[in-house]
Amino acid sequence: MKIPPLALTLCWSLLLLMPLPRCYALDLPALIREVETRYQGASSHALVTMEIRTAHWQRSLQLEIWSQGRDRFLARIKADQRAGRGNPEGGSGGLELPAQG
Repeated sequence: MKIPPLALTLCWSLLLLMPLPRCYALDLPALIREVETRYQGASSHALVTMEIRTAHWQRSLQLEIWSQGRDRFLARIKADQRAGRGNPEGGSGGLELPAQG
């Protein structure tokens, strides 16, 4: 017996629109954190170029970035190109660590 496609569509639509029991309710923030954790991995390293432009000014930064987990992060400016200004911020960086306590 073949079920018409319209009947299948209606059945699936009704199932999807039915409210889920409380035990099956999704915790969206937890789900998003789990996906981020799986995507991010234990650590990461990246070389990034960030371009900043306004109507009267532009700047390009080359950054090297490391992270470990969700709470350890280091970013170092490798090169800073501003029109006619050379590399004034090259070599500077920022470090974020979890609070001790």
